[in-house]
Amino acid sequence: MNIDELKCTVTVDALRESRIPRSYWEKGIDTYRGKKEPLNQVLRYCQNLDNVFKEAHGVFFRGDIASYKTFYLTYILKLAIAHGYTVCYIEMDELIDVLFRGDDKTELAFNKFIVNYDFLGIDDANDIKNSVAPTCIERVYRWRRDNELPTLLATKLSNEAFSHTYGRDAFYYVSSLSSQVECSSSITLTSAESRVNLKAKSMKDL
Repeated sequence: MNIDELKCTVTVDALRESRIPRSYWEKGIDTYRGKKEPLNQVLRYCQNLDNVFKEAHGVFFRGDIASYKTFYLTYILKLAIAHGYTVCYIEMDELIDVLFRGDDKTELAFNKFIVNYDFLGIDDANDIKNSVAPTCIERVYRWRRDNELPTLLATKLSNEAFSHTYGRDAFYYVSSLSSQVECSSSITLTSAESRVNLKAKSMKDL
């Protein structure tokens, strides 16, 4: 879908509601200057969003700075809007802040950012020095998994570093419910069989 097609199908109100950064509102394939392999994987993911949604299948984007992770994540969210789904974009540090500030608005924030949207996109899940980060990821993914809703997540961390920062259980949640897209070099898509095995393991560990 090019920029003009997105403009015709995605309203400004929907983009505002989604919280997608304004600088990404009009970015589409026509403006893309990154590598082909990650983009092709994103396009394959988007070929049938109805099935993706039905299977609650997300994407785990990994890559260095300036490797188009936010472009891929927001592109999927915009296409989801165009297909009639509700979406929410949020960065990890803000998500942690609103979910664990310890006041009476915490549950309202959880409902606002986690419960009320078909597709959730979490950006910049990087090396955050916050002791509640693992709990945040686990709670979000557990709820989204149990309610069969897809989640997208982007990070610059390696699998090992992500597991160290957010915990092994959080990594299992993310990897078992998502295809992994390597944005900085070649792309690796977890096979369907591997996803099933990982998902079964993560649920068993719980």
